[in-house]
Amino acid sequence: MKGLIISLTPFFGGGENYVVKLIKLLNDNFEFEVVCACKTLYVKLEDLRLTKNYFINESKSLNRLIESIKLVKTLKADNHYDFVILNGQLETHLVFCFIQDNIKIFSIRHSLLPTTSFLKRIIYYIEILFCTKVITVSGASKSYFPKILRNKVSVIYNWHNDIIVEEKTINNKKKIISISRIVKDKNVETLLEACKNIQNIEVIIIGDGDDLVYLRKKYSESKYIFTGYLDSSQIEEHLKKADIFVSCSSFETFGLSVLEAFFYNVATILSDIPAHREISNNGKCSLLYPLKDTSKLKECIELLVENEDKRLDLISRAKIERKKFLPKNIKSKYLSLLNLRND
Repeated sequence: MKGLIISLTPFFGGGENYVVKLIKLLNDNFEFEVVCACKTLYVKLEDLRLTKNYFINESKSLNRLIESIKLVKTLKADNHYDFVILNGQLETHLVFCFIQDNIKIFSIRHSLLPTTSFLKRIIYYIEILFCTKVITVSGASKSYFPKILRNKVSVIYNWHNDIIVEEKTINNKKKIISISRIVKDKNVETLLEACKNIQNIEVIIIGDGDDLVYLRKKYSESKYIFTGYLDSSQIEEHLKKADIFVSCSSFETFGLSVLEAFFYNVATILSDIPAHREISNNGKCSLLYPLKDTSKLKECIELLVENEDKRLDLISRAKIERKKFLPKNIKSKYLSLLNLRND
């Protein structure tokens, strides 16, 4: 079977990385061609040598729209596709290029949140109506879709390769790590405030964003380390040494950084939001605290800093929970869906 993946976001983010992961996951079962507007994604795919790739080199949205329609019409004339996967926020117009061709259309939607604008929601809803299925990465994310459309939505979790992590050395100072964009709805300042009066810790904030300069200036004590943007290999090095991972986010569709912490044997403390409850099995393998409650977060951090048995117990529970996020389990769900069964 042959599939066409279309991803028109011009910058490389989580959605574009998902395309790379998906091709690696399913390459043995399907032949893929990819249309993209992100140069970084195009280069990564070319380096993989697993797909035939087409790059739309247009910086303006309208030009990308026009060029993508032209290219898709040319590809349709020269190829037979069994299915199309639309990845991202800018591909809705292409649904109408396929609905008369008896080609199955799948849309990957990671970012439909309560904060999504009204106009984007309307565009998404139109797309959903004409798609065979919409793929989203958690039940929490699915719950943000209107009830009338949820029968069109399939949940397929994100995934992580199993890894062997060397036993960690005992740190004199517990290393607390946060990985996210440094923006308002990630509530990084809640973590920084919670750690103010806790001794013998090092707080490592990984990520870039609008609030980074402000927070770096306000929290200038030596216990706080702001790394800015790091690539995946650099993040892995920090995870290998970390003792505690904290996410203070107001909204998440899945929580990939939480999953990474599970696989690197880092105990997790999470804000009590739907996606965090889901990935932690209702708090069985993480400590949950009320969103934006600095004092409760401080209590959780102090517990794991002072109680080694509790920290190791959370890690042990996460080792069990993370098995359902292994590639072989996610691959079987994709094979079932893309082989066009409706289960």
